[in-house]
Amino acid sequence: LDAVTTPCGHSFCSTCLASALRRRSACPLCRRAMHTHAPPATVVLNEYIRKMYPKALEKRRNEQLQREESTADTPRTNDGPRTVGLFVMETVLPGQSLQLHIFEPRYRLLVRRALERDNKIGLAAASSHNGVYTYFCEANIVNSQMIPDGRYLIHLVGERPMRILSSSTDEAGYKVAEAELVEDGDEYDDVEQRVREKCSTLWQQMRTTHGDSLFFREFRDEVGGDIPLGSTELSWWACRCLSVLGFVDGDTKQQMLSSSMKHRYELVERLFWDVEARGGLERLVGSSSGVSMVAGGGGPRGGCALM
Repeated sequence: LDAVTTPCGHSFCSTCLASALRRRSACPLCRRAMHTHAPPATVVLNEYIRKMYPKALEKRRNEQLQREESTADTPRTNDGPRTVGLFVMETVLPGQSLQLHIFEPRYRLLVRRALERDNKIGLAAASSHNGVYTYFCEANIVNSQMIPDGRYLIHLVGERPMRILSSSTDEAGYKVAEAELVEDGDEYDDVEQRVREKCSTLWQQMRTTHGDSLFFREFRDEVGGDIPLGSTELSWWACRCLSVLGFVDGDTKQQMLSSSMKHRYELVERLFWDVEARGGLERLVGSSSGVSMVAGGGGPRGGCALM
């Protein structure tokens, strides 16, 4: 509603220009690249509009206010469903760290909106039958850098699993889900202790076999550091370990995200049994130095590239 003027000399409504720049960092009229998303207000033009068209200006301001109120974001609480913008790439687990280069316009807008709101986006895996899988991981943008042409370099960490209740496509082109948090529950009996013992054995063998090598340091960073003390943190740490070592496919990750903590521990324990059936942890650790330490295996994804 406030008139602003771009470096190339063209004047626009500030709200309309901001909307256009979310899609392309260029002047909407002459297409010249713009390296600022907040051009200065045009004082003379704003004063002219205020004096010559006061009623039309007031009407536009009221319409804008009503539009903002009607499209306000769903509050971020733990109770009940909420709206989450989805970045479709592959299944990510809580605690998993990713560094992404965001270059596709729709996902650049998704990231920008998240940074303006609460730094949260959903990381979902593509599904051939309905667009995306039912379960995804909500992630937090812990660091970001915007390149002058509108691309982003971001560092994400997965936080918690969520279940999609319904989904649609935003006008910008990315998917939006109405989703709810997957509750962990608190009944997990003695399976936690058995999994903790197996994790301790795996960790000790990794240290013994690889020492302070680059491989071990990358492995430790990928799984999120040393073995955690908390029950929930341990369950996800074990999931990440098995994923990095190549024992977790996309369907298994969906089971991990959809499970209570007890069922997640049971699933991890079965996976450890599979490892032992294939020759044991010692053999696995000794032959794992060729495993990719890039989250998800690397390579470009829709709208981004892993760094």
